[in-house]
Amino acid sequence: MTRSGFLFTAVAGLLCLALAGAAICILGVPLGPYSPYLDILAQFAPQAGFGAAIAAIIYGAMRLKVMSALALVTAVASIVFVWPSRDIEACAPGAGTHRVAFLNVWDGNLHIEDTIDYLATLDADVIVMVEFRPRFRQAITRLSGTYPYQTACADGCSAFIISRLPLTEVTAKFSRPTGPRSLAAVEIPYTDGTLTLVGVHLYRPWPFHHPELQEREAHTLAQALAPVREPRLVLGDFNAVPWGAIVKRVAREAALTPLTGVGTWRTNLPAFLRLPIDQALAGSGISCATKRVGRRVGSDHRPVIVDFAF
Repeated sequence: MTRSGFLFTAVAGLLCLALAGAAICILGVPLGPYSPYLDILAQFAPQAGFGAAIAAIIYGAMRLKVMSALALVTAVASIVFVWPSRDIEACAPGAGTHRVAFLNVWDGNLHIEDTIDYLATLDADVIVMVEFRPRFRQAITRLSGTYPYQTACADGCSAFIISRLPLTEVTAKFSRPTGPRSLAAVEIPYTDGTLTLVGVHLYRPWPFHHPELQEREAHTLAQALAPVREPRLVLGDFNAVPWGAIVKRVAREAALTPLTGVGTWRTNLPAFLRLPIDQALAGSGISCATKRVGRRVGSDHRPVIVDFAF
């Protein structure tokens, strides 16, 4: 075999292996509910689809038409499986919206003062935070004038909510032994409706924790959310993507709709490589909602900003 022939065969073989891996990740989307391991691989379906598209181009250049077609089908499948089945209508400018924000402030945040200052610029009515540790309390006091109302976060908790508007804490309604490790819930009395706002942080998936732990948390959370009156809004770090089994289960069992948006983790990656694991799910009492992602500031997560109307 000539050197060029060997190189041609090696490239084709490596592309074949990569394409097989991409296909497994993409098939993890429909098969994720049956296997937590496949669901973990499904988190990377968009990146796998992007890689398959590149493989289709390279195969085409190598004049391997059948493999190019297979790679193209794999890329299209990733779009089909990841594309949201439904979404809440985006709010039109001047629609009289309210704003809430969410951020996993991160245990390893070494610039918490900058993070808090940035959150103040978002002009949100309510800010939900997770991984909020006791050592961050001093920094958050600079917002006490703007956000005088807050949840009673004990030293052991890491979910924390601050608000411009008076709030009623209802965390006890949602707390369950098998529920999310970190949860805070409030009722916010707007002039045009009372919002039930829940902030959560789910465990990381396998191999960090038992593969069924997230599923148990999701089921318990959905059970607690289902009977709650509308309007409802859930914000949180689910450590899971919207097209995965975990978020879909909460949405289905609690009659919520995940809002779409670009990736939030990790912050130092380009947008198309970041995973959208920080979620916003809205109930039927929300008529329109717009979700956007803020800039990188201190945390390894980017903040999520939601403008909504009842």
